[in-house]
Amino acid sequence: MDEIKKIEIKEIKIEQNKIDDLSSSLDRIFENVENDMIVRKNIALSKGSMTNDFDKWKKEQKVVKNQFKKEIANNINVIKAIIISSILILMLQLKDLGEDISKVKIKQIDKTKIIKQTNKAVKLLGQNVFNDYQKSVAKVYRFKNTDSLYNAIYKQTKEGIDKGVGIVYRNGRKVSFKSYMEMNVRTTVKQEANQYLFEASKSNGVVFYICDYYGDCAKDHVDYQGRYYYDEDWQSFGYDEETSNNIQNFIDSYGMQSYQSVVNDSPYLTTRPNCRHSLRPVALEDALKYTDKKMTEKYGIRKGTYNDDNYKALQEQRKNERMIRYYKTRLEEHQQMNKQMHNPDLKVKIKKDKDLIKKWENNLEDLLSANSFLKRDKRRENNKILVNDLGAGYHMGLKVDGKNMYVKK
Repeated sequence: MDEIKKIEIKEIKIEQNKIDDLSSSLDRIFENVENDMIVRKNIALSKGSMTNDFDKWKKEQKVVKNQFKKEIANNINVIKAIIISSILILMLQLKDLGEDISKVKIKQIDKTKIIKQTNKAVKLLGQNVFNDYQKSVAKVYRFKNTDSLYNAIYKQTKEGIDKGVGIVYRNGRKVSFKSYMEMNVRTTVKQEANQYLFEASKSNGVVFYICDYYGDCAKDHVDYQGRYYYDEDWQSFGYDEETSNNIQNFIDSYGMQSYQSVVNDSPYLTTRPNCRHSLRPVALEDALKYTDKKMTEKYGIRKGTYNDDNYKALQEQRKNERMIRYYKTRLEEHQQMNKQMHNPDLKVKIKKDKDLIKKWENNLEDLLSANSFLKRDKRRENNKILVNDLGAGYHMGLKVDGKNMYVKK
């Protein structure tokens, strides 16, 4: 046991903010992939529309259909390569997120599950976007005797922008591609990071962990944050009798729950999708010396005091960001259609989109001014963005700082 006591357990820590940034990078890739598919579908629908002749347009769409099917198949392979390589790059970077963690031998990260999830999701996305395209062609033609070709196509492209193209579960529930990937892939990645830290800490005889504290925490996790938890296997670590008694007394005095009980079962602390919390290892001498509140302050992991106003303000920020992204995406869709159709009505739509983007940006600025604890991250306001953390710009031809960013096939 003397060997364990000499280890500087308090140095075993992880840069949670870096994990959050890397996870957010994946979010932007997932969202960007779905938006790119919508753009491609709408461009396909618009081909042949300049004639304003329904029959000629439908005839041309038979050719477009085969071209679009091949385009999707090729694009799917690119998407899979981008997502999987980005995930693997991220997971490799986990080894650089903590101090001294890399000195501990950890089992190899299982990439099979993540690759399988990604392949399945991307395949479903391709199938769904092609099915939506075919349905849209049929819907447009139904307006042959009641509307202009331009208006019929516009209605279908607008519907595609509003509803998106996502993943449909067997029970009929439909979610966006981004949400599906976040629920499956991003959660798996973060769980790997937390498990990596836990195994490294266990190898060094760490007994106690402290959960970080957020003032805008989800309500059902409020009572679990800012508290101590213990490794239920601690008795096998070989502590002497006196130390073991001190540990047990400390656990009993807090009525403490084990790390495993809150992570592997309800409330699924750190393992539930979108949970920002992490359970950080605490040196034994520190745990026995400081209260849980003092420990969160000592480690600098207490972010404000929980209240409903904080939570509501954060949700309002996320809403503003979603609306800015939505209208930026719609603006791009209208601009793409305008290149195909050159219709005066689209110029009005484009101006309206720009005005609405400005409106929601102003709303966001007002919200941030009134709530100093909120921080602006413009990356969350733009779907077409360079993912600097992973070195991949998905959107072909995207310009960043005057440079063309693209991914080679």
